[in-house]
Amino acid sequence: MKSGVRLSRASIASRLLHWRQHHQTQARESLSRLWSTPWSSALTILVIALALALPALLLSLLADTRSVIEQENEHTSLSVYLTPATDAATLAEDVRLVEHMPGVARVEAQSASAALAEFEQLTQSSGTLALLGQNPLPAVLTVYPLLRDQQSLQTLQQTLRQGLPQAEVELDMAWVQRLSTSLKIASRLFVLLFGGMGLAVLLVVTNTTRLAIEARRDEIVTLKLLGATHGMVRRPFLYAGFWTGLLGGLCSAALVALALLWLNQPVQALARLYHSDFSLQVPGLAFWCELPAFAVILGLSGAYLAMYRHLRELEPK
Repeated sequence: MKSGVRLSRASIASRLLHWRQHHQTQARESLSRLWSTPWSSALTILVIALALALPALLLSLLADTRSVIEQENEHTSLSVYLTPATDAATLAEDVRLVEHMPGVARVEAQSASAALAEFEQLTQSSGTLALLGQNPLPAVLTVYPLLRDQQSLQTLQQTLRQGLPQAEVELDMAWVQRLSTSLKIASRLFVLLFGGMGLAVLLVVTNTTRLAIEARRDEIVTLKLLGATHGMVRRPFLYAGFWTGLLGGLCSAALVALALLWLNQPVQALARLYHSDFSLQVPGLAFWCELPAFAVILGLSGAYLAMYRHLRELEPK
């Protein structure tokens, strides 16, 4: 009984060893076949890289734009323009009133004289008060809300208008809302583009595998005559799909990184014009893992679909 158990364990171990060796051999041979046809392999890999690079680049740009919107939302505020005749005592009283309103996180006050000084500094002009005879700029309260969703901001705006009926309350969120809506449209376009490009990659790998099957038809029939299972026949083509997808995904990630580096300099120059330090983020390690992994899945799926369709047709007669 013990000898039978030992023989069974030895049999399982030998089978596992043979299975591992067969996989290693097929992986090496599949990679060698790709290198033996460099032009056709490079063309297939380049098609996969370009097909995946376009939606991946769009996804990276969308992520960077969303980060800008989130930063702007963190600085969302309401501007309360008081009457020009507001003195320092009235300004302090209005600040205390607003601070005790519901939904207010903090309040910053700027007097009319400080607003005029800031205006003269920004415009590099002096003597504005002497030229106009009086200060036309009002005192301003900058109100930072506790909650930044649209409903809460509109409620706080209405509260400020009721508490300070003589003041003008402005909430400049229209451009952020328009940008957010545009991003939603771009996100749906990204889904369509990524789905279409993914399907294109799947079809490319399927067609490439089909051509490889036709080129090795006699070899496949001979292997089946010798008793090879469908799994053994399918394995080298699956590894070919794996290597094609992996190399295509890595090239795609490299193209996206190069494109972002090329775009980053003019984007930073444009951001500086708006007094911002925004820059495009170079893809990190997760991106370099996820995009090739997705390409590998497409490569394996395309190879499997091609084998599933043609394997049963290649039966020995």
